[in-house]
Amino acid sequence: MKTGLLVLALAALTWCSVVAPSHAQESSPAARAALAHQLYDTSLAGLGSATRASDVYDWSVRWLRADLEAHTADAARAHFDRMSALLTRVHSLVTSGVVASSAETECRYYVAEARAWIAHPPAVP
Repeated sequence: MKTGLLVLALAALTWCSVVAPSHAQESSPAARAALAHQLYDTSLAGLGSATRASDVYDWSVRWLRADLEAHTADAARAHFDRMSALLTRVHSLVTSGVVASSAETECRYYVAEARAWIAHPPAVP
């Protein structure tokens, strides 16, 4: 009887370790980068309807910080590329009258900041 319980307990522990990652895995820079990437994509897809440019920016910065913490090469350059693409997308939304022109100015700031971060990446908190 005790052996059966031991086997059942070991099976449950094995299942938990496979199905439910540890908190350390959930909070790793790579895991956070993957989540930020996913939420960045979701925010970008909703741009102009349910999402503002600042929401897209926030997820890109979170992605950048996780990448910097993971020592990902060219993390700042990738953020710059995302912000440049955001500016292009917002410009077309401004031109079509979907968002206010101030959103384009906001994105110009994001691109300028990202350009500066290529030379001097932000400190990871």
